[in-house]
Amino acid sequence: MKKSATSGRKVRRYRIIVTARASRNTIEQVPDSGDPEFRVWVTAVPERGKANTAALDVLARHLGIRRGLLNIVSGHTQRHKIIEVSKD
Repeated sequence: MKKSATSGRKVRRYRIIVTARASRNTIEQVPDSGDPEFRVWVTAVPERGKANTAALDVLARHLGIRRGLLNIVSGHTQRHKIIEVSKD
């Protein structure tokens, strides 16, 4: 785990690839990738952050953690995102 440069907290990062307007909300881990990487499908539209919020909800449920511990570090307007998980 790395320490966050801004707060000194221990964090973990995941790469996700989001597909909006899918038929259902689901997630799968990408096999044989070096870093933890997931493909996330959400039914939400990619407008005003709706797909981002839905993707974080799906990831939080999959990881078994609170949604508030997740933060998008990069890729707010792109399909490929880096998500930081705070470990308070």
